[in-house]
Amino acid sequence: MTPQRLKTLLAATYDRWSEHNAPRLGAALAYYSLLSVAPLVILLVGICALVFGHTTAERDVVNQSRNVLGNGGANILKTLIDNARHPGAGILASVIAAVTLLFGASGIFIELRDSLNTIWDVPPRPSKGWRGMVAQRLAAFAMVLGLGLLLIASLVLSTAFAIVQKFATNIVPMPEAILAEVLNVLISLAALAVLFALVFKFVPNAPLSWRDAGAGASITAVLFIIGKSLLALYLTTAAVGSPYGAAGSVVAFVVWVYYSAQIFFFGAVFTKVYTEQGGASRDTSRDSATLARGQSAGKS
Repeated sequence: MTPQRLKTLLAATYDRWSEHNAPRLGAALAYYSLLSVAPLVILLVGICALVFGHTTAERDVVNQSRNVLGNGGANILKTLIDNARHPGAGILASVIAAVTLLFGASGIFIELRDSLNTIWDVPPRPSKGWRGMVAQRLAAFAMVLGLGLLLIASLVLSTAFAIVQKFATNIVPMPEAILAEVLNVLISLAALAVLFALVFKFVPNAPLSWRDAGAGASITAVLFIIGKSLLALYLTTAAVGSPYGAAGSVVAFVVWVYYSAQIFFFGAVFTKVYTEQGGASRDTSRDSATLARGQSAGKS
């Protein structure tokens, strides 16, 4: 992809992003995330606990969230996890709690799918009654399980990262702090690119090749890393939640989700525009033509 084509794609993406009213989509996603965060975190801890044990899973989930949400948001998640340790007694209470968790955690994924369908101009499917609703919730719960598996992979990568960093400092002539930051950025980019590619491929009801999903996800991951750094700086310096007292951390969390959603939706629109304009197949054809011209010039 040439710089000129990337510039053209970004300009077209901004126009389409504005047309789809992404700020409204981000506000809806932030609202649903506020309602879904408690059951989602509890389910993620439960999934990770199957591999690492409850104590380790709780600690690692909170630590991972601290890197993204800051201390205030991580403390909220820790409180939610602590409160979940005291469920109601009896089988009926446990069943009701499990169903509530499934429905609550799946809400944000249903909203995410609807938002991506809007971006991809997918017409809404006709209602199929209660069976359709159950199937929809089960599909969303499958996404929760997938997110749990990705979180497990992230925790394993964090351990591998510490090992690689230990050996790399003896090989690469670079200060340990700088090397750690470089490795952290590279691992974050790779993990986000994989996550976004999976979302673009499977969440919206629109056909998309793996190559186009991967290309769009890579651009989205870069934008997300840059935006996350700027957003963290803004939330730290602006003290967004301070006027709200005890609810300040919740407000900061909603603000973080809202602006992060804008970056994500921009990446989703970029993927759609990129696909409409030929996608990865166009870049491959152009590269092949350039290579052929170079070989012909060399022979002459």
